[in-house]
Amino acid sequence: ENFGKGFYKYEYKIKLENQKDEAVNVIVKENLGSSWTITKNSLPYDKKSSSEIEFNVNVPAKGEAEVTYTVEYRYYY
Repeated sequence: ENFGKGFYKYEYKIKLENQKDEAVNVIVKENLGSSWTITKNSLPYDKKSSSEIEFNVNVPAKGEAEVTYTVEYRYYY
């Protein structure tokens, strides 16, 4: 979504499904590019570099888990 020159906002939803009989941890890696700010997130994340974040998601046995986050980009011209 574009909110004017150089300002963009995106909302993401990542759904994970586990068919196993035991819970699993899944690392979700997201490459965001540059000039970003996370303004909302359903789970904590680790900032791995200036452009990459990771969510560590526990997905229950025979179940689902979801990660949602909102990122804003500001580009200065």
